[in-house]
Amino acid sequence: MQHFFDLSHDLLCIARPDGRFRQVNASWTRALGWTAEELTAVPFVEFVHPDDRDITDVEIHGITTRYANVGFRNRYRTRSGGYRWLDWRSTFDRDTGEIFGAARDVTDTVEMHERLTAREEMLTGMVASQLRIRDDEHRRIASELHDSAVQYSVAALMRLEALGDEMPGETRAIEGIRHELRCALDATRKVMHGLDPLDLGDLPLDRALLQLAEEMSQRVKIPIRVEGALGGFVDSEIASAVYRMTREALVNAGKHASASSIGVELQADDLTVASLICDDGKGVEASAAAGLRGASGLGLGLAFMRERACDLGGSLDIETSESGTTIGIRLPRCAPDRPSPFDA
Repeated sequence: MQHFFDLSHDLLCIARPDGRFRQVNASWTRALGWTAEELTAVPFVEFVHPDDRDITDVEIHGITTRYANVGFRNRYRTRSGGYRWLDWRSTFDRDTGEIFGAARDVTDTVEMHERLTAREEMLTGMVASQLRIRDDEHRRIASELHDSAVQYSVAALMRLEALGDEMPGETRAIEGIRHELRCALDATRKVMHGLDPLDLGDLPLDRALLQLAEEMSQRVKIPIRVEGALGGFVDSEIASAVYRMTREALVNAGKHASASSIGVELQADDLTVASLICDDGKGVEASAAAGLRGASGLGLGLAFMRERACDLGGSLDIETSESGTTIGIRLPRCAPDRPSPFDA
């Protein structure tokens, strides 16, 4: 029986009610370096990482009252001073009062997951920082356009007004120049609005989204209806993100969905605001809906939108089928405080 016990790659053990191992197999020595005599000489909790002892006690109590545990994981100290992660499956024998346990060393899996998580957080933080830098640059350009091109255009229009009074014979030519100048001014303002769409004074976010839907409907030649309201205070960064992502979703629906109608449903509670953009078009390919970087340009755009939403403590969900697509943007009313990854 002992030979069969030692054949397992898992760390097998029998523990007594006093909290000591009665028997361990050879895999314990291979994984941790301790001999069987050392492991059975003291309470096994002395080998458990200090931060994991409380949860270990809770699980041991659970085993003795529920007969089995699932998914329990803790760290055991090695002879060299390090720790290994063990994933446990155990059962309790009421007749003998003993615990029969099997543990698997999952240290490599845990460490790989931690590295991947850290890398994902770093990349997400870098993307978010780049997006904020881009937004700041957009605002700067919009401000410079307002203070230069717009002001010069307005001044030129005023001069033309005065010139028209002085040169009545040139009214037709001056009116043509005034028309072209007004078109240039209008185009400049549209560029500014695209760069910094929420520089609208006290205009509420839901009102701004309603205006956006009206403008987009004219641009893409598709009816866009807006239902619901957001109400209450919305942090300026959140408002900007909701506006920009809703606009991106409407642009995608207008360009790629071949839709005959688009709807925007606004939802809100005390903590969150949401914008759901629905179309009756052909749906989004699976790779794009997943927001995969290697997918089409649409997929890349959705990936950035999803990362932006996550960075702000919210989410972006996509449901797509043959009958259409719904993009759900849900964000907290207030942006979370978070350090930039470049501050370290």
